[in-house]
Amino acid sequence: MKKIIFYTISVILFLGCANKVKTDTIDNKSVELLTKYGIDENFLIKKDSFYFYILQTPNGFKIVKFDKNYNLIWQKPFKYPINIVKTKIKDNIYVLGYDEVKNRVVFLILDLNGNLKNKKHYGKKYNVARDFIIINNTPFIAITHYNNNKSDIIVYGKTTIKVTSNKKKDVSFIKKFNNNLLIVG
Repeated sequence: MKKIIFYTISVILFLGCANKVKTDTIDNKSVELLTKYGIDENFLIKKDSFYFYILQTPNGFKIVKFDKNYNLIWQKPFKYPINIVKTKIKDNIYVLGYDEVKNRVVFLILDLNGNLKNKKHYGKKYNVARDFIIINNTPFIAITHYNNNKSDIIVYGKTTIKVTSNKKKDVSFIKKFNNNLLIVG
């Protein structure tokens, strides 16, 4: 008898949970973005009345710009083979990545029309790009440099900050904190 009551309660609980499943509908614009451009609107970056999307491609990456109604304004491919680590859009488009040709960390600055303004490599070969922050239009690039059984956390900005560890530590992120940099690794 206990088994029958247990099974009955289990079925009632299961059916009660099944009735409370929330489903989201996808609007036509989302479907259009996915089918036309392979873009999920949740990954669009809003800047003023525009949306940007940065997409890794087999030969590099491309930047896509939409108006507020998701109408395509332009898309620009960049045949520059980098693995993108982080992007940010403020007064410019910032891209941090790893240059697969030079095997170095690379930081790109593009204007809001997708024109390359600056490209700079940081660190030594095989360093790992981790994070960046923009403070007063100055980028601060955090990388990890591995050396034998230890690693160095290096932040490039107006000056270079180097933190050596006896263990293999990576930079998790950098943030502005009390007019200084907080480096978490």
